[in-house]
Amino acid sequence: MDQDTLTVIAAVTGLVSAVAGGFAALAAFLSAGTAKDAARHAETVERRGLIRDVLSVAQNVVAETIRVDDLANQLKQEYRTLATFSGNNGGRRPQLFIADVESKHQGINPLQQEALKITDEKDSLRASTEEELTNLLTKLDV
Repeated sequence: MDQDTLTVIAAVTGLVSAVAGGFAALAAFLSAGTAKDAARHAETVERRGLIRDVLSVAQNVVAETIRVDDLANQLKQEYRTLATFSGNNGGRRPQLFIADVESKHQGINPLQQEALKITDEKDSLRASTEEELTNLLTKLDV
């Protein structure tokens, strides 16, 4: 082969390599855009899941506090009934037990109010940061 043929082959090979490199660069650019869109979508899905978890835990807290309200009322009634049947109706001990139940029952009211506020104001959760949502979830998931 003469020198001119080798030069033409090298030039054509270089041109084909340049075109292939251009296609590779274009593919990388498109892939990066797709990856960015996928990451954005994953972030949105994760945020929705976090909001759903916060709302679910808040609803569970409300349900549990309603059960605690009922149990506290039943317990106070049972202490009164026990005092009546034991002949200790005006005694100090049943009053102490009932006061203890009431004081413990008052401790759940702030948590119940906060959970009710969260479930009532669902739209405000969308404006919250992920850190705020995580803090709410941690606070309610006791």
